Amino acid sequence: MNHIASISRRLSVGFLGCAILLSSHGALAQGAPAAPPPSAPAADSPAPAAPGSAPSDAPSPTPAASPTDGVTETNPTTPPPPVSAPPPPPASESEPRADKTRVELGGRLGYGMPFGHVEQGEKLKDVFSATIPAAFDAWVRVPGGFAFGVYIGLAAGISGKALDACGDCSAFNYRFGLQAARHFNSGGAVDPWLGVGLGAEFATITQSDNSTGINYKYDYTYSALPEVLLQGGIDIGSDTLAFGPFASISYASYSKVSATLSCTNLGCGDGITTKGNVDHTSGHSWLMLGIRGTYLR
Repeated sequence: MNHIASISRRLSVGFLGCAILLSSHGALAQGAPAAPPPSAPAADSPAPAAPGSAPSDAPSPTPAASPTDGVTETNPTTPPPPVSAPPPPPASESEPRADKTRVELGGRLGYGMPFGHVEQGEKLKDVFSATIPAAFDAWVRVPGGFAFGVYIGLAAGISGKALDACGDCSAFNYRFGLQAARHFNSGGAVDPWLGVGLGAEFATITQSDNSTGINYKYDYTYSALPEVLLQGGIDIGSDTLAFGPFASISYASYSKVSATLSCTNLGCGDGITTKGNVDHTSGHSWLMLGIRGTYLR
């Protein structure tokens, strides 16, 4: 009996201990939060390392710098962006000077040779054996090499044999008119040109005579209108200043004459002047050769 009572007491103590343990476990389960369920690994989380591989936090080797690092790679098939052209220069600089309207001033010096007659029966070369002409030109040169202007000239005559007996004689020839020319290389280093003119021409002869003791002076003026002029030459230089040879030939006929008789002695009066037409006209020409200089602005 004593043995059975001892076993019963042991079983009662065992059941009491189990009850205490079960009550303690239920209290803990009610007070503590439930553990979260295991979540799936994030997309950017490193995958677990395979067995035998290096840990994921081990430093990875740094790649070597490429020679093209820092250089922007371009697609060879893409065309480069268009480059804008510089603005054109002002019209005043880009426009060639040959294509601009310009003013031209010129001068000539040469040698003149006469042909034909003063009037029928009197050769021009008997009065003028030659002349030393000087002329002045003023032009407006327009695009295309065309020029329009005026001319005026004066020539000192070298007396011919008809004036040999005259002790104090002089002869002059002068002209003026309009002219036009065509330059074939306007503004170039070598510029040939041809031109025409239309104007008037005059010849004056002065004779002095004191054979009678009175100093008489005779002035004759012959006039020709119109005078037709053909001329040409070559201008050599720059588009601003040029020099070159020229030649011209004219044709006219003296149609009018005036004569004045005067004296230098006291009591001679005012002199006598007569004017009229040349009775027997005849044509004449002047051939002139020389040097021409021009300035364009």
